[in-house]
Amino acid sequence: MDSSAFKKQIVRSAWGLAIALSVGTLLYIVLAPEIQKVETATIRFGPLEEVIRVEGFMRAKDRFTVTASADGEMRRVALRAGELVKKGDIITEIIWDRSSYVRSPIDGVVSKVIRETAGPIRRGDSIIEIVDAKRLEAVTELLTPDAVRVEIGNPVRIDGWGKATSINGRIARISRAGFTKSSALGVEEERTEVVADIDSVLSENIDRLGDKFHIEMTIVLHQSEKELLMPIGAMFRDGKEWAVFRIENKIAVKTIVKIGRRGVENVAVESGLRAGDVIVLYPGDLIKDGTHVSEKN
Repeated sequence: MDSSAFKKQIVRSAWGLAIALSVGTLLYIVLAPEIQKVETATIRFGPLEEVIRVEGFMRAKDRFTVTASADGEMRRVALRAGELVKKGDIITEIIWDRSSYVRSPIDGVVSKVIRETAGPIRRGDSIIEIVDAKRLEAVTELLTPDAVRVEIGNPVRIDGWGKATSINGRIARISRAGFTKSSALGVEEERTEVVADIDSVLSENIDRLGDKFHIEMTIVLHQSEKELLMPIGAMFRDGKEWAVFRIENKIAVKTIVKIGRRGVENVAVESGLRAGDVIVLYPGDLIKDGTHVSEKN
């Protein structure tokens, strides 16, 4: 074979090899499984707290409505809601056949001025409402399915009142009388009143709270020191069952799980997973049973 024919054969072989490599690369790109980057979580043992979180308000335990002691002509009430009064302070004067002063029955705070203007008044008519702001209870209105899960004595944490310090309390009363109330979206809901007594308040806080002050209540339904935990964000519905994607050899494997009590971020695993298992966190529509995955950096 002359040198010219040999060179042509080398060129043809090189082109053939290049074409084969290109085809192979293209086939690999087309046929190779797509790898999805995912966030992961590891199944572990830890403490679990099952809670209900709800908004509420503080309410004075002692509330007095001051009324007129006789028919007569009442002088104008100068007090305003929020003002402090001492026991015996004059609220107003009623003049009939003689002058009579209406006085505060307690040391407290004016919560509502019912009758401000001067003029004729009848015996028993309401004038003003006074509360003892140092004796407070925490109140919320729970959905009735949540209320039946609450027990007298359940611990309560009170937050969201303006300072970082939590106030501790315990459930004291659960009303057995429900009522219908519209939600912010206009949906009618069946609710009932749940009341908690305060266990302890730091001395510097007690004067900062008052009647009808907004709060956030965390009602603790259950506490355990050791549960097999899984992030709630890993769960999804598979028919009537709960499932997760467990990662096995970099492949997402759909796994049916049985769950127990729920915390704020985690849920107790009763079956389907073991400690040390790695699962996909926040699985999206791209993750299926058998999807190849890699952990996000």
